[in-house]
Amino acid sequence: TGRSGALGLFRLLERASRAEPRPAEAGLAEALARLRHLARPGSLVLLASDFSDLDEAAEQNLAALTERHDLAVLFVWDPLEADLPPSGRYVFGDGESLLAVDTGSPGLRDAFRTDFARRRERAEVLCRRLHIRFAPLGTQQPVGEALRDGLFRLAAAVRGRVRHD
Repeated sequence: TGRSGALGLFRLLERASRAEPRPAEAGLAEALARLRHLARPGSLVLLASDFSDLDEAAEQNLAALTERHDLAVLFVWDPLEADLPPSGRYVFGDGESLLAVDTGSPGLRDAFRTDFARRRERAEVLCRRLHIRFAPLGTQQPVGEALRDGLFRLAAAVRGRVRHD
């Protein structure tokens, strides 16, 4: 709690951002299920996620968490998720395979924007329905700055009893 707690959280996140990436161990649903059993009743749970694997099981676990915990969500997103880069041919890789994409197609650009908007809307509507505070957290800012801004938006929502941006 307070300033020292927030500074400790920032330090942990900064160290984690420099750590070697680990393979994904579980999806959102499994992580939320484990959290339900680990967090003490009445805890404030701050969930930072891109909600890319939000499914029915994850929604159920999130709803169950709200019964015993106070939740706040930081919706993590990257500008490349919201809109494709300028028209051209790009090659993307995940360390194992490569994918070439031509971003010049208007249909592809529209579908890409629509897919992101639906994912964000689904997460935001779910949070609104479950009375969970929600704030977007863009990766275009340095992580400390973005997190600070996102946490301030969540804190303002608590003070103003406003749940969403």
